[in-house]
Amino acid sequence: MPAARRLARFVVGLRLDDVPSPIVARTGLLTLDTLGCCLAAARYDFTRAARATDRASRVVRNLDALERKPNLRRLMELVSR
Repeated sequence: MPAARRLARFVVGLRLDDVPSPIVARTGLLTLDTLGCCLAAARYDFTRAARATDRASRVVRNLDALERKPNLRRLMELVSR
């Protein structure tokens, strides 16, 4: 059986209760960090250049909408320091 299929079967059978709580907590922090980086980058020149393509501009518009949410705006302020 290919490795990708074995991995897929493992993931499908995985329950959140099976994952140690420190791993769940760390994953949450890493996810917030990634989101914060995406939001902070939204104001730079390279992001404006990415808006030139149709697909990229849809992604950036979605990030801009998220940026207007109060908690995410605060997260972006913290990350950009």
